[in-house]
Amino acid sequence: MIRLPTCMLFISLCLFLFSTTVAQGSLRFDPPDWIEVSEVSGDMTLSSLPTGALHLVSSRPAAAVLDHFRSLWICGTGEKRCREAEMPPWTVLSRLDGKKLEFVQVRDLELGATGYLALSEIKRQQVRQTTLPMMQGSRIVNNMMTSDPGKKAQVMLLRNTFSVTGNGTFYKDYFVGHGWQQVTEDKRADSQVLVFHKGSDEAHLVISRQQGATQIVINLVQ
Repeated sequence: MIRLPTCMLFISLCLFLFSTTVAQGSLRFDPPDWIEVSEVSGDMTLSSLPTGALHLVSSRPAAAVLDHFRSLWICGTGEKRCREAEMPPWTVLSRLDGKKLEFVQVRDLELGATGYLALSEIKRQQVRQTTLPMMQGSRIVNNMMTSDPGKKAQVMLLRNTFSVTGNGTFYKDYFVGHGWQQVTEDKRADSQVLVFHKGSDEAHLVISRQQGATQIVINLVQ
C-alpha cells in the first residue's frame, strides 16, 4: 500500500523550497523500461486545490533515477530553475518551468529504488485556514489534505522565528494536554521529531532549522 503521508511531506517540502501554491497539473511521463509508475491517489487537495502524483518503482538505484530526471529536466550545474534537497532517506529534485513545478522524490530499496513524481501549475497565494495549533506569529506555508476509505490525512507546513526547542515544547504541551500519548522524541542539533498517538489517530511532527527560520511539518492521520 502506498503511504500517502510520505508523498504529502515530499510535496510540502518542494513547495517550501519554491514558496508557491499549486493546483492540479497534467502529468505526462513516458518512463524508461526500468521505471514502473502507478497513480497515488485520486482524492488529494493542497491548499484547498486538487493535485495528484505518481508512484515510481525502479529496478535501478536512486542515483540512476535522479540522473535520469536531471538529464530530462536539463538540471545542469548552475541551473537556477532546479533545486535539490536531502530528506534522509529521501532525495528531492524539483524544477520550476514557467508556471509549472515538477518534482521527484526517490530513495533506495534493497534492490532498486522507489519514489514519487508530480507536476503542478502555480496559482496565486490564497489565505489558508487550519484547526491545528501553531505558535503566535507562525506562517502557514502549505496545508494539504487527502482522503482515502476509512482514513483522512492532513499535512501542514509552518514557519516561525522561534527555536526548535521552543516549538517542540509548545507541541508536546498541546498534544499531551489534549489526551495524546507521546511515543517518540528524537532530538538532534538543529531538528526534532515527535510522534503522538490517540486511539487510532497519529500525529507526526518534524521541526527543523531551515534558511534562518524554523520549519514545522505536522502530519495528522485520522
